[in-house]
Amino acid sequence: MESLEKKFDDDFLYRMRDEVLQKVEESEGFQELSREADALSKQFPVITDLLEGTHMEEAHELNKEERQAFRKYVEFHSRIMEISEFAHYYRGHGDCIQHLNRCGFFDERKEKRLSVRDMTELIQIHDTYKSLNNALFGGEQILGLERGYIGALGRIYKVIDDNIPECMQPGSIEILADTSIEPEQRAKMLLQGKCI
Repeated sequence: MESLEKKFDDDFLYRMRDEVLQKVEESEGFQELSREADALSKQFPVITDLLEGTHMEEAHELNKEERQAFRKYVEFHSRIMEISEFAHYYRGHGDCIQHLNRCGFFDERKEKRLSVRDMTELIQIHDTYKSLNNALFGGEQILGLERGYIGALGRIYKVIDDNIPECMQPGSIEILADTSIEPEQRAKMLLQGKCI
């Protein structure tokens, strides 16, 4: 699988990031929070001093009003960061959905089934299971999945049924049972049968 570094150059990723930030920063909620935070930092310059580390040689002892202003400023900035992070999250989520859609993940028209070759192998195993069952029990015996090795082999019916069109499932037992038809032909019949 190709790495992101190879698939996208850095310029593309930065442009994408800038586009997301620009849309967020132009929103009314973001603008309002920014204005409130800026107004507080202008009214109380100690906020900028504390956050940027300026004038650190001077001792700062905050009064009650400055402490409240600083707390409110931090709340505004936390909300600003939250809005920005959500925008990036939803952008990434949307890109992921688009990518999965391009890969056909959501395409319901395509049924995911085994290949004819794999179904042929399953039918050959089915035929062997049936012969072994007849040889051991003198006839076909239906055994539960919990009943030993032979019973466990019966799981093959579920695998076969899970990989054929739903409309073919009622007739699948008859097709499987007809050993006069080659396994590959039965596989084709099961996988490519016409559903009305």
